[in-house]
Amino acid sequence: MNRKPASYAFLMEMLWVCGFFILAACIFILAFVKADRLSRDADNLNHAVLVAENALETSFAEYDGTIPSPQPPAGFDRNWIPCGPDSPQASYLLVISSQVDEGLLYVTAQVSEKGKVDSPPIYTLSGARSLAAKGGFHEK
Repeated sequence: MNRKPASYAFLMEMLWVCGFFILAACIFILAFVKADRLSRDADNLNHAVLVAENALETSFAEYDGTIPSPQPPAGFDRNWIPCGPDSPQASYLLVISSQVDEGLLYVTAQVSEKGKVDSPPIYTLSGARSLAAKGGFHEK
């Protein structure tokens, strides 16, 4: 019997095609994971900005003319719902510091991830308000 030797060209071509698709799938999966991480970071930044702005405005509105006392940190869970800072669900912390100097109330709000000591805060917002005239500015 005369048998033709088997040709492996088709098999090799299919291996190359499968390898290409596997490589492309890996690249696309990495791109989707990176896009998801960027989206979560942007969402966290957006929430941190809103929380810090609300904290500053609340501090300015509630100031009663006395020396500001240190405020305990506030905690937020993964969905940015307020909870206790020592709660097991707390993922983010808001720390507010304030001081009075030369007729101005200085307030700083810093939002950071709980448990990440070495990482920079998500957002820090500082503001000042004149204490000379209620609701207005004072010229010297």
